[in-house]
Amino acid sequence: MSGAMKGFCRRALAGLTLCVSHFAFCAVTRPFPMLGLSGTIGDLPVVMIVTPADDTHLRDVHYSYVSQHREIPLKAKAQGETFIFVEPGGGVFDLRFVTSRPDPGPVNWRNAAGLQGTWTKGARHLPVVLHIEIVRDGLRDCALYPEAKPVMGVGPHFPSQGCEELPDRRRLDACIGQPYSSDSEVVACVDGAMQPCRSDQKNANGCTGNVASYLEQVIDVRLSSDGRTGFDERAYGLWRERAVSSCKATTDFGVDGTGYGADIMRCMATEELRLLQNGLRPLPQPIRTHPPRH
Repeated sequence: MSGAMKGFCRRALAGLTLCVSHFAFCAVTRPFPMLGLSGTIGDLPVVMIVTPADDTHLRDVHYSYVSQHREIPLKAKAQGETFIFVEPGGGVFDLRFVTSRPDPGPVNWRNAAGLQGTWTKGARHLPVVLHIEIVRDGLRDCALYPEAKPVMGVGPHFPSQGCEELPDRRRLDACIGQPYSSDSEVVACVDGAMQPCRSDQKNANGCTGNVASYLEQVIDVRLSSDGRTGFDERAYGLWRERAVSSCKATTDFGVDGTGYGADIMRCMATEELRLLQNGLRPLPQPIRTHPPRH
């Protein structure tokens, strides 16, 4: 393998040889993961998600235009290193594997760098270039779309717009509107709002950060518009310092651990939501008084 296709194999605990690489995999005792490809049809940006059945055949394939965000199913026929994909509207892809390997030999889903060929519909013929970008299970098209920019100046928003780290805004708003009943309900609300997020560490960091930031923005709006509680910006700053200290004191992640940031932000999100539900009236006892169990 060469370039982006290089990987290294290690011995797993179960005795299986697995290939660790961004674009390659060599496990033969488990199903192929999904492959995410991005590129263009003509000059139109597209994403294609492929699920191989083996080195050359497919279990499933679809594509979407980045501008439309709508999956288009494809029927696939493999012919060696060439594929014919037919879409319901009559468009036909005629694609072949491409690789950056200097050495000759068969090209397949294990060592390909992408696909290249043409898309045809009637008299229209457009070039197609697709590069393998992501290899993992549970892949969604939007993971390969350019990240949208948050709309500023229209109220609270999620600062990170990656589709796999976007919480359920409707559920979070509903939680904010509920009166405080119990700490367990607050925690359940935060966890429920984060359910749409992918659970890997990168997206967990983005998701918890989105929830905590959104709640902070709601608090800022309430502080500037409601002086009935006597809880002003200075009081909020002091409360926040104490809450952060409490969250740090009760985490079981090391400061340098990969889950430390997400754990602190999730803890703060629960404290902020409780503060909102209780009408900006702090409660004396923190929600988390001991390290969580993982």
